[in-house]
Amino acid sequence: MNHHSENSQRGVASLPTILVLAILILAVGTSIALLGLNSTLTSATQSNGQTALAYAEAGAKDALLKLARNSGYNCSTPNCYSIDMAASGCSTNTACALVSVSSGSPTTITSIGESGTVNRKIVVQATIDSNGKITGYTWSDSSN
Repeated sequence: MNHHSENSQRGVASLPTILVLAILILAVGTSIALLGLNSTLTSATQSNGQTALAYAEAGAKDALLKLARNSGYNCSTPNCYSIDMAASGCSTNTACALVSVSSGSPTTITSIGESGTVNRKIVVQATIDSNGKITGYTWSDSSN
């Protein structure tokens, strides 16, 4: 009978050890899963940033084309026209270029590309000669 009591006590003593090991394994597993999730989210944000930049560039190129066709083109209110980059892209703020063109010397084009929750902004300064031709421009990414 005494022998049976010692085996019982050994089993009871190993239970806390097993629980501690299980908790440690769970903590390590959770940490690894969270690191993977963080990496995936960072990757998605970078991808959206590159897409938003491409949308902003497309909007700026569209405005340059409008200026090339009509040197007096002016659309100076902020985001005065938009270009859907996907179906309903601008109405859902997920795939859009918002463009404005202000007259002056130089003419300033501002284009904001939206992709998901990421925005990128391109500013173009275009010089137009007395004949109405674009003689040069500077292009900058002024995203925050």
